[in-house]
Amino acid sequence: MKLLLKKFQYNESDVKFSDSPSVDAFGRLRVSQVSTRIDLKQLHDNLPLFIDQVNEDIGNSYVNRAKTVSHVHSRELARTRMTCGTVGQYCIAQTKQRLNYQTGKSQEIFQTTTNFHPQKGYIKRYGYFTSNYVAPFDVFDGLFLESTEDAVFACIYRLGKVIERTNVSSKSYNTKTIDTSTVIDWKNAEISNLDFEWLGVGRVRWLLVINGAKIPFHYSNHSNISDSVYMSTPNQPLRWELRCVSTPVETGRFSYICGTVGSEGSINEVGKTLSIHDAGVPLAITGTTLIGVLGIRLQQDKADALIEILSNSLIDTSNAVSMWQYILNPTVAGAPVWTNYANSAVQQCIAIDTTLLITGGTVLGTGHMIGKAVSANAKSNSIKLGVSINGTQDEIWLAFKKVGSGNVSLLRAIDFREQI
Repeated sequence: MKLLLKKFQYNESDVKFSDSPSVDAFGRLRVSQVSTRIDLKQLHDNLPLFIDQVNEDIGNSYVNRAKTVSHVHSRELARTRMTCGTVGQYCIAQTKQRLNYQTGKSQEIFQTTTNFHPQKGYIKRYGYFTSNYVAPFDVFDGLFLESTEDAVFACIYRLGKVIERTNVSSKSYNTKTIDTSTVIDWKNAEISNLDFEWLGVGRVRWLLVINGAKIPFHYSNHSNISDSVYMSTPNQPLRWELRCVSTPVETGRFSYICGTVGSEGSINEVGKTLSIHDAGVPLAITGTTLIGVLGIRLQQDKADALIEILSNSLIDTSNAVSMWQYILNPTVAGAPVWTNYANSAVQQCIAIDTTLLITGGTVLGTGHMIGKAVSANAKSNSIKLGVSINGTQDEIWLAFKKVGSGNVSLLRAIDFREQI
């Protein structure tokens, strides 16, 4: 018995996992459940509530001539195809939301595309990145693959500065896990996979999923090498773009299909819980039109923040029958006054009268009340505050409508969490 125990102790060794897709970007064995940050499938449309699109023709006008730059969704193929064919034209698609990264947890991105092959006269890009808000939207920040007429590159930019731009065309791989004789046909459908550890200075791994296997083809290492962060923020949108940059020989094409971003591990609701409120000054309402009583949006230069609306509180001192709604991006008549919320990434609008008339938009939630107090938790929603490619902020309004007789004296508040 003692000899058997001694033999067992002699043979035991530490279990070690190789540097492979079996571990996440922080070296953990991939056994944790992935927490989805965004899930994009174009089954019925091109997801206009989640993805913003820009079609531009630099220095030209579409007046009196055909528009040759476009995004076209195909329900059959569950994808959107971007096309252009004249120097200066470009197409961009980008999620309005930036996807929150939690420090110390691997962030993993999947995107499926077709027609990413090099074409003479064109640059194609896709990945986890954004740009400035001014056309032609080419001051980049983040991680992306780039296809030129010559090659495919793995790119990392920080506020327009090139941190890395490495040729990753066939036989240029810097990993040992892909056969250098493998030829990747970027014209065909590809499943790309990207994961990274940030903490400002971590590693980025670039992979393709082929025949069910994750195959790394490039590593971007920064820890113990760089002296600063490799991108200015780890909270980036998904983005796809096609640009005609020199005289082409054919129409440029690039299609995107699905995309998802996941945090490898549970999502901890860590952040600041704050409140937009009227400071106890009631709003007198006598009419029966739908009006905006509280508005919330991101500050334009803090688009990478994640805001969760938690609840609203309404008190009516009368006994009137009323209705309230959360509305995304309505048309707001009048002149809303937006102010920055102190120590936060949001702006607030607190109505002081009933001139902010609300029409249109997408209703995210509705409730009814008969006088007195109502407190309602907001329903969980994948639609969150975002910012478009040109910097236009999404707005969510708490709207109110008196339905019955009697005058209303309304007190109101919105509680929200700003994740860190």
